[in-house]
Order: sequence, then structure tokens, then C-alpha cells
Amino acid sequence: MTAPKPAVAVLATLNTKREEARFVADVLTRAGVTPWIIDLSLKPHENGNADVAATSVAAAAGTSWYALGERSRQDAAAIMAEGGKKVLLERFVAGEISGAIGLGGANGTNLVCSIMRALPYLVPKVMVSAVAGTTAVQWYVAESDIAMYPSIGDVAFNRVSGAVMENAALAVAAAARNWKTKQEARIKHAPLIAVSSFGGTARCVDRVSERIEKLGYEVIQFHASGVGGKSLERLAVAGELAGGGRYHHPRTCRSDC
Repeated sequence: MTAPKPAVAVLATLNTKREEARFVADVLTRAGVTPWIIDLSLKPHENGNADVAATSVAAAAGTSWYALGERSRQDAAAIMAEGGKKVLLERFVAGEISGAIGLGGANGTNLVCSIMRALPYLVPKVMVSAVAGTTAVQWYVAESDIAMYPSIGDVAFNRVSGAVMENAALAVAAAARNWKTKQEARIKHAPLIAVSSFGGTARCVDRVSERIEKLGYEVIQFHASGVGGKSLERLAVAGELAGGGRYHHPRTCRSDC
């Protein structure tokens, strides 16, 4: 019996990115992955063909899609983000999603990434964005593991941006197949210990990590600045860690260390 194909969610506003979303879906299909298109449009339109219509996304957030027109763009986007998270996570928890890919400009990137950040670490997440090369990326990605693909030009169907979208779709398809295979294999891992360091403590951390590994544990190191702390906390909340410790140099340590 043939195992079912992994499915990858395609997140886009179909009122502006219908052709591009359809192109990505076709590439995923050719790559042996089932596309699952979610429409995140903030305004009513007649561009159908989504597996999850924008009306359903808005309904998941407890409101009507047509009522979004009475709200500001920011409020409407927040509602669609809330609904999108619920729709995506419901399918993921059911074991029916193995990855996600999004398309968008500045506003679309913010909307799509806020949804994809809800997925756990290591679940493949790819964003084709017109603002992937800007400093704003840190706000879109935050402490998640979203892979950003610069669209070079605007996210529109042409031979340049089209090639980027194709590469991104092929990448997430391969990653989704790999992720699904590992989940089905149910590989057992050694308990994971997190180590957070700051200041001139590298040699100390390396020695501590080596001793921990000799005791049969696996070690993941974080730097205490940047997103390191948030990433550690997210792994802890997800139940991935067996324990952890902080190693800060006295001269750089805060008073609450």
C-alpha cells in the first residue's frame, strides 16, 4: 500500500496573488507533494480555487469575511492571522500538514509569517517575500525557523520571481517529505539539555557540554543575546528539553543572574 503524499499549506492573499499561488501549487504537485491553498485575502473577491476560502478563515476567528471591510487594514489582518493559525494548526495537529510556504510583499509577509510562526520548530516553513532582504526580516521571522526567499522583484509571475518561487516550492517539498519520513520512523533521541551562555564563557560551556554528552545527553547551545533566549524558552514550552543551565561571565552578568 502506497503511503499518502505529504501535504504543504500554501498561504497567500488570492485577491492579489492567485496566479502565483496556483503556480507554487503546481510545482508542489510535480514534486510529489499535495498543495493545500489557504486564502488570506482581507477583501472580498471572486478569485476562487482555494482549498480553504477566506470566508472560512475569518469564520475560524469568529467573524464574517465581509465584515472585514468595516475594519482597518491592521485589524483585518490580525483577524485573518488568528483564523489562519487556527485553521493551519488544526490540520497540523491532525497529522495532515508537513510544511508551509507563503507568498507576499511587506503586508503579506507580516500576515503569513505571523501564521507560520505558530508551527513547531523543524516543521518546514518557507516565505517568498519582496522584503526578505531588509532589516525588517528579524520581526517577521522572530525566534521561529522560517526560511526567507527574496523574490528579487515584486512577488509577481515573471521569469525571475517565478524561478525563485519554483526553487522555494521545490525546497519546501523536499523538506516536507523528509520531515514526514522522520515522523513516521519515530526515531528515539537522547534527552536534550539546553545551555545558555553569555560573555567570555565559551571554553567553560564547551567543557560542560562535553561532560553532559558523556552522561548520555544531547546538548543544544544558545547565546543569551538576540533570539537565543526566546528560542530556548520555546523549546522548553514545547517539552523538547530535559533540562538546562546558564553560564554567564561575571562582568557581563545582570544582577538577576
